[in-house]
Amino acid sequence: MFEGFFGFIAQPLGVILNWIYENIAFHNYGVAIIIFTLIIKCALLPLMIKQQKSSREMQKIQPKLKEMQKMYKNDPQKLHAETLRLYQENGVNPGAGCLPALLQMPILLSLYYVVSKPLTFMKGMSASKIASLAAEISGKSMNTYYKELIIVSHNKILNMNFLGLDLSKIPDFNKIFNGNNRTEYLALLILPILATVTIYFSSKINMKNMSEMGQTESSGKVMMYLPIVMTALFSFKVPAGLAIYWIVDNLFRIGQQIYINKCVMVDD
Repeated sequence: MFEGFFGFIAQPLGVILNWIYENIAFHNYGVAIIIFTLIIKCALLPLMIKQQKSSREMQKIQPKLKEMQKMYKNDPQKLHAETLRLYQENGVNPGAGCLPALLQMPILLSLYYVVSKPLTFMKGMSASKIASLAAEISGKSMNTYYKELIIVSHNKILNMNFLGLDLSKIPDFNKIFNGNNRTEYLALLILPILATVTIYFSSKINMKNMSEMGQTESSGKVMMYLPIVMTALFSFKVPAGLAIYWIVDNLFRIGQQIYINKCVMVDD
């Protein structure tokens, strides 16, 4: 059911990514992912600006909220009504901060399926056609989750070479020390490193904003270090193409936050 839901979202994402690949990315998979990521981030930028404005306004009314909570502590209905009135008077939407995250998470998880199964979601191949291509390579059905990437790499159906890196491969420490293509897998390490470094700076900027908006130090540290740890771990479990998405996403977040702080929140 989980895969079916995100697979459903992955279908249109795959069509869009394939169109970008065929028409404006010079038939390069890495370039297509970069363009795709920038389109998604630009589309969500107005929501991010609205989220941060709402968060700033929410922080401004915190003293009044605390006073009301003391004043109406024995009258929950009155407290609820007065809280709603305060939100309306100040143009605050408590749920606005969640919307961008709720929109981005399905996109990220669905993109995982697009990157893992490009023949299914980008090229629209049937399961029987994919099984036939797999049989041609191995002489028997390939019972691996990333078999489509093996097919793509073998048949050159998509140009997965990006700056000398094969984005169909999964960074793997074991293959650096024990494999035949040690140099190739050593070069792939640059993507998990860049993904982790960029999420670090992105999280650091986000933590600074949370501190300015009154978030506790402990919650801020969790919000900072959890994405870093998760990115570092998952970068060695998924195809390298997904790391390209993370890197571009993180760089955009950094630039986005600098722009919002200097140009959008300048009057706050």
